[in-house]
Amino acid sequence: MVILRVNAKQLDPLFVVQYFLSDFADEQIQRILSGSAQPQLPIRSLVNFKIPLPPLETQHAIVAEIEKEQALVAANRELIALYEEKIQRVVERVWEE
Repeated sequence: MVILRVNAKQLDPLFVVQYFLSDFADEQIQRILSGSAQPQLPIRSLVNFKIPLPPLETQHAIVAEIEKEQALVAANRELIALYEEKIQRVVERVWEE
């Protein structure tokens, strides 16, 4: 287990979280994993891990954009669920007739 602490003057913690959720970070992790039966991510391998370091203002903007898109996705999921329920009610009424 590793605890990563970021220097808030250089990195937005939410930017780091979003980075680790990205495909780019996943590709890096897959390259440095060791072991086949139970893959491990050795601490010594993390030295070579690359995290992009755009200016802090850019990091904040990236996080804000991601959060905006995530909110939109969540709203769309709710909308889909709502319409699926409506469709199901209409189908049930049609079959009752």
